[in-house]
Amino acid sequence: MLKSIKKGLTKTIVFVVGGLIILSFAITGVPGPQNIAQRSALKVGDKVYSANELQREFNREVQNRRLQSDTAYTQADAIREGVPLLVLANLRTRATLEQASTSLGLTIPRSVVRDFLNSDERFQNPSSGKFDYQTLNAIVQQYNISVQQFEELMRVDLLRSQLVSSLTGAAPAPTAFADPFSLREIEERQISYVVVTPENAGDGKEPTEEDLRAFHADNPATFTRPELRTFTALILSKEMFQNDDAASEEKLREIYDANRERQYEQAETRTIYQVTFDNEGQAAAARAKLAQGEEFSAIATERGLSLDAVTFTDIAKTDVLDPNVAAAAFSEDASLDDVIGPIDGTFGYTIVKIVDITEERIQTFDDVKDEIRDQLLASDTRRMIYEAVESVENERDKGAGLIDAAFAAGLDAKTFGPIDSFSFGAGGEIIADVPGKVLAEAFLLDEGEQSEAVELADDGGYFFVAVDTITPAALQPFEDVQPKVETAWRRDEIRRRVDTAVEKLAATARETSLSDGAAQIGAEAINETISRRSTEIIALSAELSDKVFTASVGDVVSGNAGNGQAKAVVVVEDVKLDPARAAQDQVQIMRQYLGFQLDQELIDAYISAVQQDLGVKTNQEEIDTVFSSVNL
Repeated sequence: MLKSIKKGLTKTIVFVVGGLIILSFAITGVPGPQNIAQRSALKVGDKVYSANELQREFNREVQNRRLQSDTAYTQADAIREGVPLLVLANLRTRATLEQASTSLGLTIPRSVVRDFLNSDERFQNPSSGKFDYQTLNAIVQQYNISVQQFEELMRVDLLRSQLVSSLTGAAPAPTAFADPFSLREIEERQISYVVVTPENAGDGKEPTEEDLRAFHADNPATFTRPELRTFTALILSKEMFQNDDAASEEKLREIYDANRERQYEQAETRTIYQVTFDNEGQAAAARAKLAQGEEFSAIATERGLSLDAVTFTDIAKTDVLDPNVAAAAFSEDASLDDVIGPIDGTFGYTIVKIVDITEERIQTFDDVKDEIRDQLLASDTRRMIYEAVESVENERDKGAGLIDAAFAAGLDAKTFGPIDSFSFGAGGEIIADVPGKVLAEAFLLDEGEQSEAVELADDGGYFFVAVDTITPAALQPFEDVQPKVETAWRRDEIRRRVDTAVEKLAATARETSLSDGAAQIGAEAINETISRRSTEIIALSAELSDKVFTASVGDVVSGNAGNGQAKAVVVVEDVKLDPARAAQDQVQIMRQYLGFQLDQELIDAYISAVQQDLGVKTNQEEIDTVFSSVNL
């Protein structure tokens, strides 16, 4: 296995991820609660993850999903979708593969990481087709990590990827294994079926009042009015406070000028290899070797240094301590891959090789004016919202209720309700002007209780809620809902009548024939040949179609018809398999798909075995601490 893995390292690195790679390996996110302890939450072998690290990974995954969905995806949404379990599983797998790679002596040199970044189209300038440092930098800054941290994350993940790729052949599944699955896709079934409708399922009956009252009593959930609440809400949305007049041209230019050098002008940077010698002869000899094709790493090794030690990544001219070296390395005549020197500098004679150049970038006022305006308005709006929140809280601290506190702050609180938790009023009408988070908060409080300031979705502002009255859920009197009871009773009567007819028809089909049963209800058995891809041409639901294709010849199955309250009884008459109908391209696709599935099972088995050797320990108390801190 080790030989196979090391051999795999000589091959071209293939790195596939679902989505932007930065979203998969960012190491930080929204800061976690300060009260989360640094004790171990998860331990895999020698790798320990603290509660804070688990919190950061969870926040990263939330940010990932928020950007991918372009919606106000929250931590509470992630909790409801089971993301914490996914994060724990990912951390276990990541730590397992990383330690397995290390134990096998696998390494990924820094040059491989740089080559990968340089070749990845996602980090290339569309105009030049070359690696664009600014693109990479913009992405990593969004996740509050440095380029160096990102490169390390990439190195570790490339290492894991090599281990995984050595375990699998990425080959199609064997023909003998894949053929049954291919035949399943082109399988045809000859069936006969009868559709049972409310019209041919027998005569219905008219309900008596006794029938309706009994149905009302037997189905209380259907006729129970949900809990209703009346509450007062003060909603402080961004739209209420945004003042476009605050963003004058003069103010925007003032902000631009104050931040121009720091934020909107980026000096040219270069990545260089640099080695300094004691005398000019040594430096000249080194340059001659480079001219003959020797690698710079060899020159560094002769000086007892690694290539990393002599690499200066993305530095500006002002970052170079020796002014003579700075002038030479950043000369307009120095181009990419040029070797410069010997340079008579402050510390000796220096040889420099230009590895990468990122040109100076200047954003003009017109380039960023709209961005500055948006930031200014957003900042000004947040300030006014915070001031409004503080004013309301100050009044409430003095004992004022929400309505009076809002009035004192020059704001208007609004009363909603009666309303249920699904935003329906007492009469069933939709009450559409209540934000979802406001409604949810109102149903978390007790009667007479007031909330603190709660943030609206998508950073849209804040709100306060005070619950005025709660009307508990209650079974509605029969007299109040009699029309609704009758409608539900008739629908249920049709269902029972159709079900009874289906049972009798299926029994007759098993005892004699489907045609005999069809004749008894005045229907006709229909013969049809169907495939898995053509079931939509007949009156069968998808669920019933699945039953047909899992049944044996002669079996009788039943289920919902294509629509309405009708159902169907189906007899499987014959099964046809014609290998000649299997398109070769589809067969190959199936083999590739199954090969991938087999590879995945092998990887899962390997990870499980390594985890058993390493030992996996979880501290459920710490894990619960992390996720109980999320505001649901």
